[in-house]
Amino acid sequence: MKPILLLSLVLGCALPLTVNGTSLRALPADTVPGHTHLVRRLVQTMCAQLADPKSGPARNMTPAEATQYAQQLYARAVSSHSTAYQQQLNAADKAGISPDAAVQRVAKDAQAALWRNCAASVGLFSQLAQTQQIKQVLAGRLLDIGAAERRVLQPVARAVCQQLAAADKQLAISQRPLREQDVLVEGSIRKSLAAQRPQLETFYSTAQLSNQDYIREIIVKVMLLVVGPEGCGQYVVPPAADE
Repeated sequence: MKPILLLSLVLGCALPLTVNGTSLRALPADTVPGHTHLVRRLVQTMCAQLADPKSGPARNMTPAEATQYAQQLYARAVSSHSTAYQQQLNAADKAGISPDAAVQRVAKDAQAALWRNCAASVGLFSQLAQTQQIKQVLAGRLLDIGAAERRVLQPVARAVCQQLAAADKQLAISQRPLREQDVLVEGSIRKSLAAQRPQLETFYSTAQLSNQDYIREIIVKVMLLVVGPEGCGQYVVPPAADE
């Protein structure tokens, strides 16, 4: 039930601390002039469509339907800003960036900015998290964690699962507001990391553990273990549509 946290694993982005539908976070500086502005406009258009009851996603879409809806949502946004989009591709070409790379970068950055900043996108991302493609990506990223690092982080993941199990007994996590679920999971990970600090220091340097960007990378790895086969994905991964 944690679409924001879960999608951060797929996108490889830092975990968001706040989500809202009106103000966008500062995006990275443009490598191609106009890129950030285009992404911002695309996100604003998509978020408005998601928030509109007439154009928003249905509640019980299958993973395939959610994927198709997301593709159409993005295509409509690009069509709405076709002139700016083509100008961005032309500027990227002049900067020596291939058309395919430019198209992929705009799409990826727009997707990342959407889940970071648009509260109305939570339901869609929750449904997208059920797709086999995303599950395969998660499995692949889990394999990227080396054996030594896994031995250090596995106790952290187990502690997180214990905390989530206890919280679920008090009030079913699936019945809590989505934002509360995200805060609960990230808070449990940070608490467990702090408790396991001596063990972490046997693998990570002091500089790494003092760097918040690196800590976020560690949080993502713990999340991968939590949703993995030895974890407690029932508290994190959305249930299938037919469950």
